[in-house]
Formats: sequence, structure tokens, C-alpha cells
Amino acid sequence: MNNPVTEKPINCIVSVDGQPLSATHQISAVQMVLHADQESVASITINESSQTTDQIHFPKQINPQANVEVALGDADHCTRVFSGELMALEAQVSSGVGTLVVLNALTDIDFPFENNPAQCFTYGESLLDFNGVVHFEDAPDENHDYPTEVELTVIGNASLTPNQRVNLKNCSQWFDGTYQVLTVSHRLENARWLTQLVVSR
Repeated sequence: MNNPVTEKPINCIVSVDGQPLSATHQISAVQMVLHADQESVASITINESSQTTDQIHFPKQINPQANVEVALGDADHCTRVFSGELMALEAQVSSGVGTLVVLNALTDIDFPFENNPAQCFTYGESLLDFNGVVHFEDAPDENHDYPTEVELTVIGNASLTPNQRVNLKNCSQWFDGTYQVLTVSHRLENARWLTQLVVSR
């Protein structure tokens, strides 16, 4: 098995109504789930970095229904992966520790269908793990594969979107081939960014 792709330093930019969060707000976790056929959601957890105990700090630009954007990438390039409306604000405040703020945003994005495979993921290289199911109850004709659904995890990748097509390789005769992406989930936590896909054919 070859070594997985080397991870680059992660760059995450969160903007609210066009204004990036200030340096005093440290992004500790980002979770986004993009769906092909339903609303997409984002949850951004921010640590207020000051240790002030007599005042609760929130990003100044937070307003109801504010536009929340998230861009992910490396030091050389960031790609916007989410743009939606702020629907809820959570806060946890601990004396002497600071304020933990969670921004929850929602959007209904239409992702275009793509016929040509965008990327190929090879198990043991770019594909970290997968969990797949092949359905034998609906026997295909000789020109089609059995219906198959796979959950797979790769190193963080901002270029992946629902309705793309991707190829899987080295996943056995039952799972190799071309799939349509149904769901893309990005999770950034503890300086590690992983992307999980749900794909089907």
C-alpha cells in the first residue's frame, strides 16, 4: 500500500456579511454537509481567544439572517465551499475560559450535473477508507453494474461537490468504477480537514 497524500497546512476563512472574522476569534471546528437534493448546512465553532471574564465577546457583524461564507484550502489557494444564511447562534460561556460561539447556517444550492468524472480516488493512496453496499436484489442487464452506494473519506478537498462524477480504483471488482456524488461533508477540527462523500451508481 502506498503512503496517503501528504497533507498541506489548512487555511479556513469564515466571513459574515462579507467581513472575515477578526483575529480574536479562533475557528476551532467547521462542519458542512452539502446535499444534491436537499438543503445544505454549515456549523462553525469559534473560540473567543481573549481570557476576559467580565464581558462576553461575539463577532460584531453577527446579525439575524446574515450571509455566512466558508472558504477552505491551503496557503496558496482557497475555494468557497459554502454560502448561506445564518439561522441560529449558540454560545457557551465559561468564566476564565472565554466564549465558545457556534454559527449555524443553511442554504439551498443547486449543484450542476457533471457527466465526466472529476477525480479518481485510489484505495491506499488518495482514498483513506470506504464503506460500500452492493444491492443484488435488482439484477442489472449485462450493460450495467449492480446498484451500489459507498461512503468514502479523502483528505480535505474543496473542489468536490454533489452531482459530480468520481471514479474509484483498487476497491475490488465490486466497487471499482464511476459514481455520482450525492453528499459532500467537510469536517475541519484539530488542524485536520477530511472530506467524506456518499456516492452511488
